[in-house]
Amino acid sequence: MGYSRAMKSQALTVLVVALALALSPQAARAQTALPDISVESVELGGNAELVIKSDQKATAVYLDYFKRGSAPLRLEALSPGPHLVVLRSEGYYDLSLQLNLAPNTRTTIMAYLELITGFLSVQADPSWAEVLIDGESYRQGILVLPAGFRSVRIQAFGYRSQDYVVFIPEKLMATLYASLERAPFEVGSYVVSAERFNPRNSGLKGSVRLGFRVSAPGRAEAKLSTADGQVLREWKLGPFSDWEQALSWDGRDAAGQILPDGEYSLVLQARREPGVETLVDVYEYEHKLRIDSTLVVTPSGRYGVLPGSILSPSAFTAPDSSFNLSIGAVFSGQGSSAVYTGVRGGAEISIGLSLEDSIDIGIGARASASDEAGAALAGLRYAFVLPRPLGAALALDGGISASTAASPSWLRLSLPLGLGSRFMNLSLAPDVGMYWEDGMLTKAGLSAAFTVSGYAFGAALSARAQSQDIAAGLQALWPVELAAELRFLPPGLPLSFTLFGLVSLSPEPSYWKAGLALSGGF
Repeated sequence: MGYSRAMKSQALTVLVVALALALSPQAARAQTALPDISVESVELGGNAELVIKSDQKATAVYLDYFKRGSAPLRLEALSPGPHLVVLRSEGYYDLSLQLNLAPNTRTTIMAYLELITGFLSVQADPSWAEVLIDGESYRQGILVLPAGFRSVRIQAFGYRSQDYVVFIPEKLMATLYASLERAPFEVGSYVVSAERFNPRNSGLKGSVRLGFRVSAPGRAEAKLSTADGQVLREWKLGPFSDWEQALSWDGRDAAGQILPDGEYSLVLQARREPGVETLVDVYEYEHKLRIDSTLVVTPSGRYGVLPGSILSPSAFTAPDSSFNLSIGAVFSGQGSSAVYTGVRGGAEISIGLSLEDSIDIGIGARASASDEAGAALAGLRYAFVLPRPLGAALALDGGISASTAASPSWLRLSLPLGLGSRFMNLSLAPDVGMYWEDGMLTKAGLSAAFTVSGYAFGAALSARAQSQDIAAGLQALWPVELAAELRFLPPGLPLSFTLFGLVSLSPEPSYWKAGLALSGGF
């Protein structure tokens, strides 16, 4: 007796799903490992203990049908004997474990939950169209995906994208076919990285970037001209094979010479490729750009989470608004010829926001690979707008640590005063602060820094001394700290590097620090 058409279709679907399970790399990744269970003998007064961990966040733990919390979880003073453990997490199958706990044992479970999945068969025209599911890119074909509603976009350059909401059934297949329509040539989403720049600067402050988006194949021409219409430089872009396009200008003319300060006009004209539809024959965009040699950006350092040298905050205004993320590796040691404690490792991270002619805000953290306490850091600086060569600011910084003599918590107010240019300056910063070292102390301090810099390289020397508790008299207290820095800002990259070293001078065993910091931002 022959099969009906419906039965044949059902059998074919089962076969396709089985092949997808066998061949799909995503299915291979979805295979769930058995839980790791270990048992150790511990004196628990005849009771038992259960430690539960999971590879998924927000995994609820049920013991004998009662919810006891979320993994990781330690359950103590359990009665020996049989217990039922159930782990639940949204989008995953429940994991049930029947355990028989012995007296005076600690059982540790590392659970791996199985994702609830289904299948989506995606076919599109053109065959090379990209499939985006919840923002993640896939190729066309049979895909193993988490069950439930999924946002699907099918896109290809030169075509109109199509969006769908698809329900993926558990262990069953959904099918999606899309035929994309040709898109007309359009240009838009113009973005200019800066209104003014200085081509002598390193990093990203020495050039300007014009980004724009196209919908289909085409070409563009760009011209740079003076205010009176004199053309200084030309570019040809295309043919376009992707949506995102960009043009960079380094402030130079066609002969490679840096142009003088002033306003320049950048005009972009874009046209379709032959055979491509268009709504407008020529798309034109014009933007005014300014070269400003007074915008001097040099490699900068950090005073904790604020601009400055390691031991002294900066007294000068930020040359331009910027956002900065800094990560550093630090190594330190303490001792003398008679006492040596070895080398400790640590890390520092900070995030800073600087607004031109305004304020600087920073937060950060410091951690150590040894038993030395870490710290959470914060700072705020307001720089006064003064004519060069003068500089002045107010800086407030603080940190929360172990509140011991070795690792105090503090809140400190500094008054940095500076003299010099962006390329060479000297700063002096008196400060007063409250320190928590098994009790609150009020101390005064004085720091100084000397900085020499170019557009790409820089160096700084800084020093700091501090008094004892002001209530006991204004008397200098050891140690006196000295620090040196070397800074590098690569051309055209949003990165800067700082190599630094610090030593303390003290009759007691001194300490030293050295490290490398990497900063990135815009």
